[in-house]
Amino acid sequence: ILGFSGIARQKKGLFTLLHAFKELVPKYPQLQLLLLGGIRAGKDTELFQLFLKQNRQLKSRILVIPYQPLESLPSFYALMDFCVFPSYQEGCPNALLEAMACGKCVVATSVGGFNDIIDPQENGLLVPPHQVQPLMDAIQTLLDNPALRLKLGQQARKTILANYTLDKESTVFSKLYESLIK
Repeated sequence: ILGFSGIARQKKGLFTLLHAFKELVPKYPQLQLLLLGGIRAGKDTELFQLFLKQNRQLKSRILVIPYQPLESLPSFYALMDFCVFPSYQEGCPNALLEAMACGKCVVATSVGGFNDIIDPQENGLLVPPHQVQPLMDAIQTLLDNPALRLKLGQQARKTILANYTLDKESTVFSKLYESLIK
């Protein structure tokens, strides 16, 4: 099960992900996509419905779960083999930190905060934005190598525990505020 967490929409790479998924299904007939957080209302939902209409064979393979409270997210992450974040632009998304904290391997685009958090081949994989083929290649690498998924997921969790706990973030913000006051 490929996972995506957040409100799926164009700038989050929804359609790059859908096209990569569509191309991978023939090679991986059991492959499914879990979109956790729903799809943004309006044009994104309309385009998603059009995609499903044009690719009816994928409808039963894509599960859209609407927004869920924070305390229920670990249960959904547990269903995923790994998470994919194909954003075109990004800050530091909570969904990435949540997935990594749950020990999930991640594939993300090399934009924004992903570059600061993911150390390629150590705690996740980075691919260029807007490109289906590199995203497919990274997904295939993880589908074909469960041991690598496990290793990257374990390292992802270690990264969060070492750098992104509430205590660590509080310390960093306190130091920043102190330096700004001076």
